[in-house]
Amino acid sequence: RKLALADSTAENKSSFGSRLVRRIIENIQIEISDVHISLTDADGSAGVVLESLSLGTTDKEGKRVFVDRTNETSLSNSFLYKMLQLKGLGIYLEQETFQSARGLRPISESEGTELEDPPYSYILAPLSFEARLRQADSNVCVDFSKYQLSSELSSLSIILSRNQLDLARKISKEIS
Repeated sequence: RKLALADSTAENKSSFGSRLVRRIIENIQIEISDVHISLTDADGSAGVVLESLSLGTTDKEGKRVFVDRTNETSLSNSFLYKMLQLKGLGIYLEQETFQSARGLRPISESEGTELEDPPYSYILAPLSFEARLRQADSNVCVDFSKYQLSSELSSLSIILSRNQLDLARKISKEIS
């Protein structure tokens, strides 16, 4: 009789622990902003910039929420929504003597108006990206796909000059 009671208590603790871990994982939010990682030497510099990264749990409409799907098994609680937003993610390679990439200026929508020089010679121009994930609880939602991913990328610009390629090779040799 005591053994059955001990097993029941251990099962309840295990259930509580697993429910707590599930609730924490489903509601984790990550916010990172103003990141600049740079590797510099006499020949030039390479780096990554990131204005912001945001990962969080949302509702169906994309608003941040706290979810608790551990107790109920209704259809409304059978989906978990996550959203990832990246802003200003860029990669650059720049030689100290190489300035021709700065001479190329993007043209704005108004005719002939030039924008300011970018601060770096970007390989991957700073981009913004948004992705949404819907995860279905496979025990309740057998008619739905387990994962549904949708994303939005406004533009992608990758430009690599010969000088930047040579600099990248020099940097990779020094790192390895």
